[in-house]
Amino acid sequence: MVFPWPLVYIELYHCCWNEHFIHMAMFSSCLLTTRINQVLLGLLYSCRLSYREALQQFSSRQLRLMFIMAPWNKTVSYGETMRAEMRARESAFKNFFQNVDVALRGADARQAQTACKWEADELVLSGAVQEAQTKVHECLLDNINTAGALDALAGLIKATNLYLARKQEHATAAGGSGLQPAGPQPLLLRKAAAYVTRILSVFGIVQGPGDTLGLGGEAGAGSGAADAAGASYLDAFAAFRDEIRGLAKAKALAGELLVACDRVRDDTLPPLGVRLEDKPDGTAIWKLDDPAVLAAERQERLAAAAEAARKKVANALDKKAKELEKLEKLAALPDEREALTDKYSQFDQATGEPTHGKDGQLLEGKARDKARKDLEKARKVREPLAKKLAEDPQALKTLRAEVQQLSQQLAAMGDVSQQ
Repeated sequence: MVFPWPLVYIELYHCCWNEHFIHMAMFSSCLLTTRINQVLLGLLYSCRLSYREALQQFSSRQLRLMFIMAPWNKTVSYGETMRAEMRARESAFKNFFQNVDVALRGADARQAQTACKWEADELVLSGAVQEAQTKVHECLLDNINTAGALDALAGLIKATNLYLARKQEHATAAGGSGLQPAGPQPLLLRKAAAYVTRILSVFGIVQGPGDTLGLGGEAGAGSGAADAAGASYLDAFAAFRDEIRGLAKAKALAGELLVACDRVRDDTLPPLGVRLEDKPDGTAIWKLDDPAVLAAERQERLAAAAEAARKKVANALDKKAKELEKLEKLAALPDEREALTDKYSQFDQATGEPTHGKDGQLLEGKARDKARKDLEKARKVREPLAKKLAEDPQALKTLRAEVQQLSQQLAAMGDVSQQ
């Protein structure tokens, strides 16, 4: 069977990319059935997974990214490593569009106050846009190298992020001088974001038209859903206002007000699909995101915090247990005189120093000095316990209670982590 490239080129000419990829898979399967199955149908045949099962491990967008990243005529690796890579790529696209959205909102407010003249940073980003357009075009002509095209988009995303970071640095540096530095140029940012969106739309990664910026959401959300979301935002704001008013009337401390603000950021807004981030200058920015993603991130943070708390308790328990073991061993030792009875027979009642050897002879000279050193060595061994008991006569009892309490606390944390 001859590969029908003319049909492919006709589809490409009319921008029917989705149909093109379907035909490409169908026609190639007649020649390279095994390889194409591993790329596009590998989850079903090679890995013995259905698409429904694969979607339990990948999001639909991550799955489409995996298909696009795999060369159409080569095998694809499927597993946790690939899932982590696709998750990182999806996160990079999402963060890029969110950062551009934040910059555009700020640029709209500053546009009347700042100059629109391009500087060196704008020229660099404009060159990066043109370079990405050229590379994507060349990659798609090079045997439909979609992975290379996505890499070109990643380069454009990196250049845009660097551009925004430099603008933020300029704004921070000029903060105390009273000058108003030129912010990000909105038209240039929209051009970069629009191009990334268009190519992702061509590849079927963006569910929606390519003339809107961003990854978009799931299809099928109508005006009713938008109205419900608006009502949810207003309800959240009203509840937050009621809480702040209540705290103010109760003359709450500033710390309680900050806790209420953190609670809105961490607990109230994420289920509404709003990510609120604090900036170093004390202001905040908001970004829209998938509530499920925000919930998963929150669970990861809570799990990490719980693990950190568990390690802290485990380290404290280990330290206390070792200290208790050491002191109990010292407490089990005989006193200095009893420990030295195998060498000496008589001791000074006032100082406790040995005065006679084991054979009953009086110690003098070097023998007396050696006996004194033996006594000092025995006392030094027992000194930690003596010092501890001098500070608290119930030190051993207190330490045992602390070890028991930490052990119970650690056991409870282990039970919680397994639930």
